[in-house]
Amino acid sequence: MTKKTLSIFLVLTLIVSLIFGGCSPPAEQTTTAPTTTTAVTTAPEPTAMFTPGTYAVTVDGHNGPFEIDVVFSQDKITDIIIGENDESPAIGDVAMEAMRSEILERQSLNVDTIAGATMTGVYFRVAVTEAVKEAGGDPSKMQTKADKQLTTPEDATVEVVIIGSGIAGLSTAMEANKLGLDVMVIEQLGILGGSSARAGYLMGTGTKLQAEQGITYSMDDLKARFLRAVDVTNTEAYAHAVRFVENMGVNIDWMYDLGVKFGPVNLGFQHYGPEGERLGSFLIKALENNLKTKKIDYRLNTRGDELLTDASGAVIGVRVEAPNGEYYNIYANAVVVATGGFFANKDMTAQYFPGYENFPYDCTMGADGSGMLMAEEIGAELKNMTFGNHHAIVGFYKGVPRSLTLLAGNGGIAVNSKGERFFNESGDYTLFTKAVIDQNDDIYAIMDQTIADLPVIQNDKGLAALTLMYTVADTLEELAEKMGIDPEGLLASVEAVRESIAAGTPDAFEKPVANMRTDFTNPPYYGVKTQIENHTNFGGIATDYESRALRSDGTVIKGLYAVGECAAMKPGTAGMLSVGVFEGRIAANAIANEK
Repeated sequence: MTKKTLSIFLVLTLIVSLIFGGCSPPAEQTTTAPTTTTAVTTAPEPTAMFTPGTYAVTVDGHNGPFEIDVVFSQDKITDIIIGENDESPAIGDVAMEAMRSEILERQSLNVDTIAGATMTGVYFRVAVTEAVKEAGGDPSKMQTKADKQLTTPEDATVEVVIIGSGIAGLSTAMEANKLGLDVMVIEQLGILGGSSARAGYLMGTGTKLQAEQGITYSMDDLKARFLRAVDVTNTEAYAHAVRFVENMGVNIDWMYDLGVKFGPVNLGFQHYGPEGERLGSFLIKALENNLKTKKIDYRLNTRGDELLTDASGAVIGVRVEAPNGEYYNIYANAVVVATGGFFANKDMTAQYFPGYENFPYDCTMGADGSGMLMAEEIGAELKNMTFGNHHAIVGFYKGVPRSLTLLAGNGGIAVNSKGERFFNESGDYTLFTKAVIDQNDDIYAIMDQTIADLPVIQNDKGLAALTLMYTVADTLEELAEKMGIDPEGLLASVEAVRESIAAGTPDAFEKPVANMRTDFTNPPYYGVKTQIENHTNFGGIATDYESRALRSDGTVIKGLYAVGECAAMKPGTAGMLSVGVFEGRIAANAIANEK
């Protein structure tokens, strides 16, 4: 067998047309031609399509390099072996496996990327194409199109149909199933999970995991952290927010019992995945397993198109678009909209956040506002649509925006061009964003090697290699000079951090000592100029405290519910993963009580 190694550096500008609306609009990159190390081979027989052998392709992937071994006989691709990689679990790995199976089955390179994981799919397809070339094959002869699906499912009837498969939708499905309801989940993308699949952690206290790890974190501290932005004069809303915080730990234990794999608890209350990886993919994988074992009907590549109503205005189902582009109806006693926000919809972003429409976003391409618009069309009120948060400390790596809030929240600092800090970097996203906007200045994220080496950073596959995008220096003064930051101001800011750590007290911005995990004495030092990124919508479909959709006059739309990011009734301005679990369970119980 012959083994060849290629290095592929893809043209992201070529990819843009393929990933319109993907995870985030990519920045332009330059092209480097593949380099090939050629071993001695035996020329193929005149009738052979390929030189038999194994060709190892090293691809510059979404989260770092990974290797694919493509195995050829004389007339076909016999195997594609995907090596260890840092592509997003439950997103990239699902896409690569689906494309691998289709390429092998059809012996064609003309396979679609998976909606929701387009960038990884493009990397994968180009890698296999390059291997075909190196094996002596002609990619142009491997472009057979798949037969289009011609069968349209028949109309269906269930008790509950859920539109969207993020954490809010799947939590609704799990709770509704537990309560004995007949459930169906539809998802417009080719993978489950929505934006939740890439989320970091669930928050809460009093959990089994904390007990196992010997960690205590008071409920009072949790409430102080998450209720500070809630209006205490609105007693009903405040009570709902308190209920949310008090149930955070309960809902983590519920997920634990559903088979979700957890790992270390960070900062006393942040529940991550195994070995400190982002939890989102492990949540979605466990809930997908539950969908299968509980025999819950879920349909991918199935887009909700229109809510169905009766003469009284009650919602009785949803018209959906099948993968073949045809339409059919799903009738239900309750329709739950769990379609996420709208930052992937440029027009809606321009409408509600003028000037923000060209910023990158870190949500799924499915966060297109479609659920909100469907609900609005049948009379639901859209409320608080101009409220949201926008990560203000975001850097770029390989043309893709990467939020740096995890770095800053664990001890890094954010400073303006004068070197001045201006907010608690571990605080509320909404307030932090406002503080950044109010600066009207360039903002820089700064850390040292201590932060870069933290397990919570190293175990986050999307962040571990991000030191490559930083400006690096051996001293803070040198770093400041390289980046155009006032050195004296930066030194003064760092000295204030050191004083707070030494005193064991929060700093002037009320950043807790627990979140100051370095005194900036461990070089090298890293800095990156940041920009704003659209992150989460707080507005959406107006609901009551039972997740029932409302008209503008406050009346309930019978049969319609909204949960998660697409709902306006947020119990707080942080922890949307926790919000999704909370609201999904509430909606399921409300539906069961309506029977």
